[in-house]
Amino acid sequence: LPKQRREFLLDNMKVEMKAQLAAGPQPPPRFDCSDARAIQAPAVLIEGDHTLRILHLATAELGKCLPNSEHAMLANATHALQMENPAGFNEIVLDFLAKHSGERAPRR
Repeated sequence: LPKQRREFLLDNMKVEMKAQLAAGPQPPPRFDCSDARAIQAPAVLIEGDHTLRILHLATAELGKCLPNSEHAMLANATHALQMENPAGFNEIVLDFLAKHSGERAPRR
């Protein structure tokens, strides 16, 4: 990662960790495959091609549970994909929305 992006992500992590420590131990909300199967709306699961492997595995498992999900891989991006490749992210989202709204995607 470029130095500026790495520093941004590290600073963000520090703020989040402080907030979590200040709040005390909080169990994460329960959400499992049966909850995901209940979602009938179309969903697009977008991953960055440089995302950590553990996050790719989590996305793959979620995709198995979401009945109407699609997968998209965004080039040149990590987990902060919408910031690292906003044009590519917008293209994926706009195409997905157009596909599921019955309208044509805008020309680029």
